[in-house]
Amino acid sequence: MLIAHGCNGKADTVSFHVQSALHADPTVITDGQGYFLLFPNPLPSGSPINVYINGLNPEHGEVVLKFHDIRGREVHQVQLSATEGSYQLNPKLSQGMYNVSLFQGETLLQTRKLNVL
Repeated sequence: MLIAHGCNGKADTVSFHVQSALHADPTVITDGQGYFLLFPNPLPSGSPINVYINGLNPEHGEVVLKFHDIRGREVHQVQLSATEGSYQLNPKLSQGMYNVSLFQGETLLQTRKLNVL
């Protein structure tokens, strides 16, 4: 429920009912957005990173994550074995800002920023 208060003491209320459901595999993120999440972010230098992917079509080709530094140089690449699930990677990234891009086949699906401390 959201209650918003405005000027002159006026208020309005909006409410929604949300029904949660568990995925058969609890390691899979089912947020409805598809693609991938990175955690933790920011990432301590030398620490492993968790990657969660979902919503990809297995018929569209291999799934690859590419890590690019702030200058656009590819510094790490990893092929993922499935189109849905959880991975723990240790790309051994030094301090800095990175773009992590998810590709399937030759298609760029999504890019997220990763801050390494």
